[in-house]
Amino acid sequence: MGNNENTFYVNLYSDDYSLTSNEKIFNINFPTHSGSPIKEDVFYYICNGISRNNVAIHNFTPPGWWLAGDISAVNCIAAYQPKGAADYAASLSNLANPGTYDATEGGTPDWDAVNGWKFNGTDDYLITTITLADGWTIIFRFSNKVGTAGTLGGSYNYTGSAGGMLIFPHNSSSKVSYYSPANFQVAPYLDSGVLALAGNKAYRNGSYDGTGSGALPAQNNNFWMGANFKSGEEDVNNIEAYMQAVAVYNITITASQISALTTAMNAL
Repeated sequence: MGNNENTFYVNLYSDDYSLTSNEKIFNINFPTHSGSPIKEDVFYYICNGISRNNVAIHNFTPPGWWLAGDISAVNCIAAYQPKGAADYAASLSNLANPGTYDATEGGTPDWDAVNGWKFNGTDDYLITTITLADGWTIIFRFSNKVGTAGTLGGSYNYTGSAGGMLIFPHNSSSKVSYYSPANFQVAPYLDSGVLALAGNKAYRNGSYDGTGSGALPAQNNNFWMGANFKSGEEDVNNIEAYMQAVAVYNITITASQISALTTAMNAL
């Protein structure tokens, strides 16, 4: 900790409670410290009569929205934020792990910084090389859904061990249709909002929305957005909708984390 004209520079400590005369300001999770994962990071400052107004935190970057609810960075496989991106190319970047699992074009959706990706329901979709597994979580913020066809994204086995992880926000029965891995449907439909699957549990705008059954079989196809893959037909279930943010996790995140994540996505 350094001092220059009453401005204190606060160091980052990992699981270090040995300091004396400290006041804990807050806790926050960071992905790495000295190159290794950590459980908890705490900022401290030495009291010594120095007021909070004279304390400054330097070189601090708050965690991204995809870690809301104290989700560990090691569990976020991918986070995409087309809303607010600098340009279309930047919207394809995996913010959680840049350069790994970046999205690529199947068909090129329109894009703008206000609405994000604008899928046309015909031949627009985005591809990743992510393979979903049992117990994983997918979450989408979307708007302006048109019609009763189309999936926000996911994957599905049409051959071998059938089943997948897909979300259809507005089906022909005027319900949200979830696959996790078997299908279950919950009324009413949703044309704008946040929908998620965390393992078998479904969530609508941050609240529990039902539970599927069974274990997700090993997926033959990768995670897509705006449609899903079917061998022999390429893209199927193309959606006409705008998409503002998407995230994928390799764990079943909790109900409270889904709530916090939904709030963070809605704040974009």
